Amino acid sequence: GIAKYTWRGGSDFKNEVLTGFNYRMYSLEYNPGDKLLYTTTANGMFVIDSAGTSTTITFQQKALFPNTLHYYDGKIYACDKKNGILVINKDKVSSIIQPIVNGKKVAVNKLIIHKNTLLVKT
Repeated sequence: GIAKYTWRGGSDFKNEVLTGFNYRMYSLEYNPGDKLLYTTTANGMFVIDSAGTSTTITFQQKALFPNTLHYYDGKIYACDKKNGILVINKDKVSSIIQPIVNGKKVAVNKLIIHKNTLLVKT
């Protein structure tokens, strides 16, 4: 699940658990510009606003199950084995990067972005 710890000073933290997310999580990423939290789970991909309201993110009306999320320069990148690298804007897929090696589509397991260059582990 997702737990939220708010620092109150010293070693004092307030602990809250986000309801509705009591299942396996794969990745978690935050977009500070939009103040949105993104998560990939056994039940699909979700965006969560500051009030704790969640919205399912789908692509072509199908659930997404990315294994890794990455934030860079105002965008969320989701590594999805079926669809490639999905660029997420709020609760929509805004574009897709399909990695191809030696003429074949490959799944991405890890993503690093440095100076507008994507480095991927296939």
